[in-house]
Amino acid sequence: MRSIKSSGSCCKKLCLSQIGRHRSSGYDVCDGTHCQVYRGYNEGYDKVIKAVEETRGVILVYGNSLVNTYYSASNGGYTESSENAWGGRVDYLKSFKDDIDNDSWPYGDRKLTKSEIDMILKSKGYLSLNQSLTDIKISGTFTSGRVKEITIKYIDVDNVEKEKKFSVNDNVRSFFAVTSKNQDIKTKYPEFFNLFNNSVLFSANFPLLAGKQVNTELKDVYTGFPSALFTFTYDDKTSTYTFSGKGYGHGIGMSQKGAKYRAERGASFEDILKFYYVGTSLKQLNTYVKTFSLTNSYALVGDSIGTNISIVGDSNRLLYKYIVEKSGEKVFTGEYTNSSAFSFSPTSTGEYSINLYVKDIASNREYDDLKTSKLSVYIPPKINKVTVNQESQYAGKAVVINTGVSGGSSKGIDYKYEVILNDKVLYTTGYISNSQFTYTPAFEGDYTVNVYIKDRANNKDFDDFNSASFSAKIFVDTSRGGTSGSYINKKLVLKRTLKKGLTGEDVKYLQQALLDLGYNIGTSKPTGLFGNGTHNAVVSFQKKNKLPSYGIVASATVDAINKSLSAKYKAPQSPSRGQLLAALRLTYKRTLISGSKGEDVKKLQNALKFLKYSVDVTGVYDKKTYNAVMTFQKKYKIMATGKLDLTTVNKINSLLK
Repeated sequence: MRSIKSSGSCCKKLCLSQIGRHRSSGYDVCDGTHCQVYRGYNEGYDKVIKAVEETRGVILVYGNSLVNTYYSASNGGYTESSENAWGGRVDYLKSFKDDIDNDSWPYGDRKLTKSEIDMILKSKGYLSLNQSLTDIKISGTFTSGRVKEITIKYIDVDNVEKEKKFSVNDNVRSFFAVTSKNQDIKTKYPEFFNLFNNSVLFSANFPLLAGKQVNTELKDVYTGFPSALFTFTYDDKTSTYTFSGKGYGHGIGMSQKGAKYRAERGASFEDILKFYYVGTSLKQLNTYVKTFSLTNSYALVGDSIGTNISIVGDSNRLLYKYIVEKSGEKVFTGEYTNSSAFSFSPTSTGEYSINLYVKDIASNREYDDLKTSKLSVYIPPKINKVTVNQESQYAGKAVVINTGVSGGSSKGIDYKYEVILNDKVLYTTGYISNSQFTYTPAFEGDYTVNVYIKDRANNKDFDDFNSASFSAKIFVDTSRGGTSGSYINKKLVLKRTLKKGLTGEDVKYLQQALLDLGYNIGTSKPTGLFGNGTHNAVVSFQKKNKLPSYGIVASATVDAINKSLSAKYKAPQSPSRGQLLAALRLTYKRTLISGSKGEDVKKLQNALKFLKYSVDVTGVYDKKTYNAVMTFQKKYKIMATGKLDLTTVNKINSLLK
């Protein structure tokens, strides 16, 4: 029954996919091999009728498209891709091994003499009447073993041996078949082409058939081979080729024999279809279940997962069955009951499919509707270790905390960091995605960093917790004596970390730098006391420069102060030549003459001066300016008027590029 269901489903889907092929003739599909073979209704086929009824409304789809369910009687142990056989690639019609279907050709081997093949090739026009066959060979095969190319060797009219290659693909099945295309051959050997019109054949040209009854077996020889999956041998004594092969048909898609053998071994019709049509799925056109979901799409090992279902119509008429698969393997198979309730507790990690089968209580089908929900099962994340790059650190120097984690779902893990000093929380990050955290301590003391991790797949406050410790102290550089530091040429140098309450020359240097940057330290001049005013100024500076704003001055703050001082007191750079020339170029707004005044006159005088003419930059078009313009116009063969016109402006600008 299962193999009949799969075959019936293929026939139905293939027929659906052929709709419209004969639209121009007034109908959709024909009842031959061109579309879908149909021999009429026969009430004696009870199993077939039952299989059709039980799969009513079920279609096979690839993505959202209906599958072209091509099939053949047998694939001989290896399916063929549509691309190899017919030239068009279809993703779900692939070439792969099918060890369960390994049947040889029906009626055994096929035999043809060299003279018979010679006549067949001439009948097809592959050889002319004045050419004679000497040999044939298979010169190319596909991965499946099916013949891809055949080479024929022959003697031409000049007694020279030549060869022809034929890319046959699936047409190899009819390559050696009888045809009456060549009228000369038909006239010369009429008995050969009357093969199927006579019950007994006597022919000297075709000794294998001489005196033999024409039956189905002999017809198969001359109407083509059962499949393209074959090899052959040659007998010199009898000049006979013996062709041995496997399979029956093109081998694309489902094998009917393979489906039968798989069903006998317990495969469902759905399993059979999914095996032969890669990446496809069944879809129920009749809908009973409106929505189907799990209480959580992510779960820990051992969690209990329930379902949420909404039904279309009368739920009291429905039966429910659940099948759970993990990575394609069934791990739970239920029976049909009148309850839609279901719970499942996974025992191992992985990707699961929860399949809900629904059918009407009066239905004879395997199911009337099918819905699937996905479940990811994971081990809860665990912190393996929290490390600090420096367990003993100076205040003002960055500390890097790294968190090593194992487990967790595919959605990822978030981290929260909490910095504590003297039982007081100084800083917390909230949950972030980074397993590394950098913190700059501002005070002396022993610090604790608490790390919390939380899987994004659940709603817990946290999944695991761990901590690490480090200490920080104030740095004092006494290598060059004292703690004075310096402030020379607007550059601050400190030899210790400064904070509120300290005094000294280095505090004065800090205060002067802050004053130079425009910060209010509470006094107009440096005092040498790190009081509230200096503390507030430092905090303001740190906030503006996005530093930890604790009012403590360590290396990071000193570097930022020096960067700000450098930017404020940076010596102006001389403009480049390009910038200078661009600034000198003139814009024509009016004709300038003797007595003209204005900024445009000044700009002209600057340009003339740059071009080495003797003028004063006064903004007044005086005698010197007039003479300079006259000299310029004469030099560059412009009408010498002493006036600045558009032609003169353009020439001046051309020299300022």
